[in-house]
Amino acid sequence: MKTHKSTSLHRFLVKPLNLLMAFLLLIYGLEAQESFRKTIDSLQENLSQLDVEDHYWEISANYSSLASTYENISIDSAILYGQQHIGFLKQNYNSSPKRDSIIAGLFLTLSYLHTTFAYPSDSTLELGLAYCDSAINRQGALNNSTYQAYAYNNKGALLYSGGDLSGSAEVLNKAFELSHFIENADNQAYLQQSLLLNIGRSHIGLKQWDQAIAATKKALHRHNYLPFVNACQLNLSAIYLEAKTIDSSLHYSKLAYKLADSLGYGQNKLFASINIAESLLGLKRYEEANTIIDRNINLMQSEDSFAPYLALSFHQKAEIKRVSGNLDSAIIYMEQALPYAEQSADPEFLEDLYGNLAENLQEQGNYQKALEYYKRFQSSKDSLRSDASRSDFNELLVQYESLEKEQKIAQQKAEILEGERQLWLSLTIFSLLSLGGIIYYIQRRQKQERRHQKAILAEKEKGMAAMISATESERKRISKDLHDGIGQKLSALKLGLLHLKTSIKDPELKNDLNEISAEFSKSAEEVRSISHQMMPRALMENGLISALEDLCESSFKFSAINYSFDHHGLKNRYPESIEISLYRICQELLNNALKHAQANEIQLQLMEIKGKLILLVEDNGKGISSENTKGHGLMNIKSRIDYLKGTVNFEPGPETGMLATITIPLKT
Repeated sequence: MKTHKSTSLHRFLVKPLNLLMAFLLLIYGLEAQESFRKTIDSLQENLSQLDVEDHYWEISANYSSLASTYENISIDSAILYGQQHIGFLKQNYNSSPKRDSIIAGLFLTLSYLHTTFAYPSDSTLELGLAYCDSAINRQGALNNSTYQAYAYNNKGALLYSGGDLSGSAEVLNKAFELSHFIENADNQAYLQQSLLLNIGRSHIGLKQWDQAIAATKKALHRHNYLPFVNACQLNLSAIYLEAKTIDSSLHYSKLAYKLADSLGYGQNKLFASINIAESLLGLKRYEEANTIIDRNINLMQSEDSFAPYLALSFHQKAEIKRVSGNLDSAIIYMEQALPYAEQSADPEFLEDLYGNLAENLQEQGNYQKALEYYKRFQSSKDSLRSDASRSDFNELLVQYESLEKEQKIAQQKAEILEGERQLWLSLTIFSLLSLGGIIYYIQRRQKQERRHQKAILAEKEKGMAAMISATESERKRISKDLHDGIGQKLSALKLGLLHLKTSIKDPELKNDLNEISAEFSKSAEEVRSISHQMMPRALMENGLISALEDLCESSFKFSAINYSFDHHGLKNRYPESIEISLYRICQELLNNALKHAQANEIQLQLMEIKGKLILLVEDNGKGISSENTKGHGLMNIKSRIDYLKGTVNFEPGPETGMLATITIPLKT
């Protein structure tokens, strides 16, 4: 069963400022809701009684209070009162520094409120972007770089929601650049925490989980503003689900649930609860997960606005039924999820759900209905964002993340130049008196040269990392295209033939259809095999141990080589970069043993010792010569190990064969 891991929640969780709760009953209860209503009634009554000429600023304050109160219960009403406030200020008061400052602030608030919609319509995006531009221009006219940076941040979030990835990256770059001009350290950290959350969101959109984790963890520690901290925890729980690091997901889900509960943020509490259930499913703790899922469903069923979360929760119930062997109940729960998923308009979740229904109905023997869902699965593929636009955005994102580093380097360079200038001045005056000054200068230059060489090495490592990452990303893409494209179409054709066979009486024609169906099965199996070679599903879904076991079995099942694979002290999952690199290294070593070593015994050992992963691959073949260590395959191994900052040691010998020892440090 193709399990959906909270992808549909990302666009809700990652917005750092989306803390205005749409589900008041969950957050405040009826008593608090009544309190808000009383406050609103009182403010509206005051507004109707105040005279404009004598109480201009008091009326303005009432509008502000109404809008901020409505933020707790209705974003649309908050936007409406913000708009009315601007109209009042423009109609009843001439331009003044105070009035202009308030209007500029209102445009900023309205731009932010438009970023809080989970699925903004085209008109919402257009209006929100107009408010962003107004806020940028007015705050710029007031020389307020702090609020101008906030406006750029809001615009970046809106452009991303609308699919304009390049435009989003450009304005986020601008926001990050402006953030360095904020003199107040607390305000600067506050904004940069929001920006880093948006960087993490961008990496999530590109499915770059390691980078998403790194950016979100930076955001987590950049500032202690608790609503942002809660958003970071929620994002990390969802990202770790996608990265298949389930223990970490459960850890951050529980932290997010606890903090959301203490802050009174019911929506965030619900998100955390859904991710806790998903993590428990990943850990196969089905009974605990089932209790939480039932509670979530009971909590949500009375509200239409919970559609995306209900769809995911019913899908979770289906998984529990599926693993318990109750296929019929699993299909029923998936069909319950379907209308909510279609209502939420999340194409990625719908694609998964259609695919799951097709697979389970096929297993059930309902070929006609399975074929129907396969057709829906094919037509629901998300084509909103092309590979080219993702590539453009990724390039801009790299520039965005390097801005801070570039500024630090520029500052260090300026300090070095100033130091050299002072040094030359001193040498001019004291060169005849102080040999020590010359020695100091030489040492300083040598130190700078070492720094320069270190920087060059770092850039080479960055280039190697980018090359490896790009290679694996392309392997994933090709693997997915083969499996979800050609493979699914072959399966759909086979289903059509099987359904056609049920209506045919002629035995000879049935026999022909069986043969054709068998050929489709062989073709689908070949496509699946190529897909798994490009990017093994066992590695992506179950982790390194399962993938290496499959690799050994598939490599040696048709050979006379005896093999063993032992592992000790390993965790469930490791970072994707480590798992993929170790798998490729092992694949290269086993291929070498099969083709060149003339070995009949191979032993693999994988263990974690004192924060390091150690892989031992030993064979009893003819060993490895010094010339062979320069081969293309072994150079690839060394490149991957350098990328992971690890070490490799080959011990050649004609009698003992070869022993390869790979050591990879684990980042904490």
